[in-house]
Amino acid sequence: MTARVGKTALSLAWTLAACHRGAPVAAEPPPPGPVAEIDGPSVELPIVIVPQSTATEISSWLFEPGGRRLASTELGECTIWDIESGRLIRTLEGDAEPCQAWLPAVDFFEFVGGDDSADGRLTLDTSAGVTIVDAETGRKLRDLPCPDCATVDDITWSSEDHQLALVWRDTARLEIWDADAATLVRAESIPITGELEELELGWTRAGATVGWTEIGFPIECDHYESYYTYDCEWDEVEQVETRRPITQQMMSVDPNPATAINKIDAIDTARSDAEVYFDPDFRWMIWMSKYSERRSGTTTTLHFAGLGDLDSKMGSETFDDYNEYGESLFRYGEWRTDGATHWAVSISHEDYDGAAGMVEWETTLTSPPLGRRSHVILESVDYDSTVDVQVYGFVGDALRVNGQICGDMCTPLTTPLPPDCDLLDIGSGHGAELLECETLVLRRAGATTRLPIATTGLSWWWSRDGALALYDDSKFMVVDAVLGNHKQPRTDVLGVYDGRLGPELERLVLDTKAGFEVIDLGTGEPILRVPDVTPDAAALSPTGDRLAMLDNGQVQILALPSGEPIVSWASDGFELAFRQDGRAIFIGDGQPELSFDADTGKPLTDPALGRITATIDHGGEIDPSWRWIMDDERGELTRTLDGRVLTFREGGAWLTDTGQYQGPAPGPEVAFRVGNDNWAVPEFDAEQLAKWLEQPDLVEAFAAGRAIAKPEMSTAALAGVRARVQRPGN
Repeated sequence: MTARVGKTALSLAWTLAACHRGAPVAAEPPPPGPVAEIDGPSVELPIVIVPQSTATEISSWLFEPGGRRLASTELGECTIWDIESGRLIRTLEGDAEPCQAWLPAVDFFEFVGGDDSADGRLTLDTSAGVTIVDAETGRKLRDLPCPDCATVDDITWSSEDHQLALVWRDTARLEIWDADAATLVRAESIPITGELEELELGWTRAGATVGWTEIGFPIECDHYESYYTYDCEWDEVEQVETRRPITQQMMSVDPNPATAINKIDAIDTARSDAEVYFDPDFRWMIWMSKYSERRSGTTTTLHFAGLGDLDSKMGSETFDDYNEYGESLFRYGEWRTDGATHWAVSISHEDYDGAAGMVEWETTLTSPPLGRRSHVILESVDYDSTVDVQVYGFVGDALRVNGQICGDMCTPLTTPLPPDCDLLDIGSGHGAELLECETLVLRRAGATTRLPIATTGLSWWWSRDGALALYDDSKFMVVDAVLGNHKQPRTDVLGVYDGRLGPELERLVLDTKAGFEVIDLGTGEPILRVPDVTPDAAALSPTGDRLAMLDNGQVQILALPSGEPIVSWASDGFELAFRQDGRAIFIGDGQPELSFDADTGKPLTDPALGRITATIDHGGEIDPSWRWIMDDERGELTRTLDGRVLTFREGGAWLTDTGQYQGPAPGPEVAFRVGNDNWAVPEFDAEQLAKWLEQPDLVEAFAAGRAIAKPEMSTAALAGVRARVQRPGN
């Protein structure tokens, strides 16, 4: 035997062989199979959405014993993927057991053999040829009758029984021997086509496996390599730039002579981002390659090759554009309550040098029931122009914006206004605009009405049915926004509470010199008067039959229109609002922080509050009624009723916690499993479960605050869907 083999046997231990020599191995979970609940009578099972993502950081991967799953902390938590399907199974806490105890990937050059057989009963004496030795007694049992055993370069035991793999470098061949019978089982040549550098031997689930590195014959460098790599040299004879590719290759040979050789195509390491890796059980071969195009970008491909008959969908491909100064997108959104509650967004595009491009608008209507519209304001903008635009709402179906586009000169983007007038607001759906023209002006259908109220310190509220309430810190008045009719301003009003829902209920809450009033905006008349009360905050129930007041740390609920006290309790906070269903009261400062039962005043443990806080902390903005939070960056609308989230997609929307959808089904960003097993691989996509997930009225139900039951399906239906999915051709 050569000195190289002796050194390897003394200094290195192959991971798999070490496990077979008695090292403790974690029990492997049972393989995935039919959902357990299918056995027995048909029952309803939950349909569970599992958001999907791509695992790319090989250095962060840990493999389950048996190589069926991998865990990674690359997304911040401990995420578990099924390797064969490529689907993410679940997410655990970052210190979960898989991310602590599973084993890391093995490097390409860890294909080294051990001295002992898998069961520990046999060992080797390689001092003169290959001799089989009883490991317990040290007694020599038999010699392998191979003519070249004394010059073998590497040797390893099989992973399960008493077979041996031997490899030679000079003649580049592999032999498999039966150590019990001392007979040759199989011999194969190793297809070396260049100059052999490294060669390692191991035993994988595909059989005796050899990996090697070789330097190939010179090939012409492509355009990118000629400019950007160090290994291209000028060939004087051929008058071209050439390089010698360095490749890593692998082949596996099953002891069964009838089994074909499993050959992995050469991996050009000059184009590889990292070494070649394997899971510790050598079931999977993994590497990354990059291909760059000058002035374009780099394509990074993650390769996941199965050994033997295995196949994986874990591979991925991403493209990074070199144009880091490419087009930028800027969105500016705000909540507007102008007879409707909607999120209004202006969208501007800028090219690589900051010049404005296309300008768009978008609105999301939450009340009345949700609608979503978008369109282009300007298809293109002249070079060196700047655009400043704010989206207001609609007069009928006509969009109203306010802004300007400036180049050599500035051009207004708003609808034409009377001379010396500025647009203050739009009454969406009322055909009305509020203008400042030295005095306050209401314009509708071309007619204008000057209003006897100051523009300084001015606040205003549009009602659902067309009333416009105005307050300038000294006078209060209500105007019919459609007809322009109004009464003379009141001068006894000291302050106005928006009432959180008040304008939608055609009501508003006033602080007057005589006390507290709830008025009907249609008539301008009081519904309730409470003398000598000046609360810090007030809110109206969406059912219209209750009023909540917060005053000096005390919450009080009154019946409407009688004013009779219902319940009161002490609570810290500066603002309050009824929950969308009217059954709870939110207390807080700028956002809901506490929740109380509106009938009893008892504190509620509301899990939605944590989701609400997280959404706002992420950048979401809450509307004035405390019913909705829009996270514009993600296109997500959260309702504070229960913290559920609606995500908008082109042509539709879907619930992020269940995957129920309206319009087009969610794509590969989510997958679904059925049943209560959190470790089951999510085997379905949204379209395959459309019968249970598609809801044509989902958006309307979400906006109306209706309870939306989480989807379920029967075990009998599950069996039918699974049979259709697994049918050839599907």
